[in-house]
Amino acid sequence: MIDPILLEIVEGTLASVEREVETAIARTARSPMIRDAHDFRAGIHDRRLRKLTGRSYSALVQPVARDFPPDEMRPGDVFFHNDVYLSEGGIGHLPDLCVTVPVFHDDAVVAFVQAFGHHDDIGGAVPGSMPSHARSAFEEGLMVPPIKLWDRGVPNEAALTIMTRNSRMPDSLAGDLDAECSACLMGARRLGDLFARYGRADVEACFDAIIDRTTETFRRELLAKIPDGTFVWEDYAEHDGVDPPRLHAQRITLTVDKAAAVPLVIDFTGTSPQAKGPINHAGDYADGVFLKKWLAPVLRNLADTPERAAELDVNEGVVPLIEMRFPEKGTLLTP
Repeated sequence: MIDPILLEIVEGTLASVEREVETAIARTARSPMIRDAHDFRAGIHDRRLRKLTGRSYSALVQPVARDFPPDEMRPGDVFFHNDVYLSEGGIGHLPDLCVTVPVFHDDAVVAFVQAFGHHDDIGGAVPGSMPSHARSAFEEGLMVPPIKLWDRGVPNEAALTIMTRNSRMPDSLAGDLDAECSACLMGARRLGDLFARYGRADVEACFDAIIDRTTETFRRELLAKIPDGTFVWEDYAEHDGVDPPRLHAQRITLTVDKAAAVPLVIDFTGTSPQAKGPINHAGDYADGVFLKKWLAPVLRNLADTPERAAELDVNEGVVPLIEMRFPEKGTLLTP
């Protein structure tokens, strides 16, 4: 049995840390895209790489843990990536930069604090790093697989120099990265305090309860609004920026069976072949887990009132409710 008071404390701490990280970034970053447009978000994940809380989706920890085993991480490490393919689908385009910091308790990684957002420029063919006529991701800008940007609290100046040299706004980029790294390190300290105060076993039990409650809430309140059956939807992009205008279709077949263990099955069969231009997305990586969490805010709109929708978190609890079926490689979602 989980102490309900401790569960509320843990849940409130997660929300508070996430808000504190986002506030620190907003107040110390330099770029208009981050400071003014607020095109960024923080995320807190447990050691099993599950997202724990948040008002929206965030990027994934999977690519960092894939390339850097958590057992080899150390306090003060900061990891960085923006690679649209090696991000396991968690990065949509190269201007989205992602920073990840491990949280430690008794010398073991117990969680991760992450921030990612759209920055002003990371190089490439055009200012802003979003060339609508690009034929490959390399034309968008500098593509960085997961790297260790800080090693035990010491920034990797060589990597930072390479990234800022490739940006048309080097000071802005440097300021943003410093803001995000510092904010995530601060968030990691806050979460470390939570583990130190209540112990790893009890805190992780609360993590499980938070995720399970989201699964049950979405199943009971939101999926109940969708009738069982099969529904087909199709929409189009009219231009990929390279080829002459034509319709590029994204097709979704939704099968709903609320009595099934996985009540929502989303099948993308029928989606058009991959385009030459930059309208593809590598959605099928990591079993589509990023897209599952990306769709969760859409499901949240089925709540009875806007106020109730605003109360519902988007965390890993939505993942068991959705199965995604992707076509073979070579489509807009499986480029």
